[in-house]
Formats: sequence, structure tokens, C-alpha cells
Amino acid sequence: MTTRLRRAWRCLWRWRRNRDSDSSKKAVRFDIHASGVRKLVDGAVVLDVAWANVDEVMAWKDDLFAFDVLNIGFRPRHSTDILTFDEDEDRAGWTSLISHVEKQFAISPDWWGQVAFPAFETNRTTLWGEASDPQTLVIRRR
Repeated sequence: MTTRLRRAWRCLWRWRRNRDSDSSKKAVRFDIHASGVRKLVDGAVVLDVAWANVDEVMAWKDDLFAFDVLNIGFRPRHSTDILTFDEDEDRAGWTSLISHVEKQFAISPDWWGQVAFPAFETNRTTLWGEASDPQTLVIRRR
């Protein structure tokens, strides 16, 4: 099995596991406010991002073999961790979250085309802030 196919299979398996798990049936909502955004699952805060502590906003795609899933992540100040809401363009709240992020960081809506095309490529793109070295980043999904 080729490396690309193996990676695609792992991504698809993770995506299906997350979609089919009991955790995906929990009540998930975003609390977007002037100073940041929180992700709440069944009322409990699982991730809190303060706009003032963000050094980089990035977007990328996960290649799930037959299709791609867009993601957005935030790199906190002085960190190599990328905090992502483990949410994607198909989840409820995505449009509202993206709208607020675009306004907060003055990001042009044209970013979507840069990330979406070409298909089946990661297309990691820094939307705001100074781009970090992709080799040193660790994605923390919440």
C-alpha cells in the first residue's frame, strides 16, 4: 500500500470514527465573543482561544481519499501547537466561526480557493500572522 493511500485511509478512518462515535452525538456549540471563541461540548469548555494570544491563523485540508475536508487552526503565542476545533466545513457552526475569524483578523474570503484547490493536496495556508515552520508544528484536535 502506498504512503499516500495509507495516509488517506488513516484520515478516513479517523473521520468516520469521530462522526460515528458517541462524542459526535454530544451537543457541540461555539461561544464566540469579542475576546475569543470557546468550544463547548455538553456545556463543558473543551477549547478556549483568546484572539489576543493568537500568533497565526491557518487553514489546510485533510485528504480523505475520495474527498477533502477543510480545517482551521490557531497557533498560540510562543507555541508550536496548532489548536483546532476538530471541526470542519460540514459541521454546524463552521460558517459562523469562519465569519468571525475573517472579521477579527481582517482575512479576505478569497482564502478558501487557495486551500480548496488543487484537490487532494494539504494546501496548508497561513491566513493571518507570521507563517511557522510546518515541520515543527503539532496539531492538537479538540
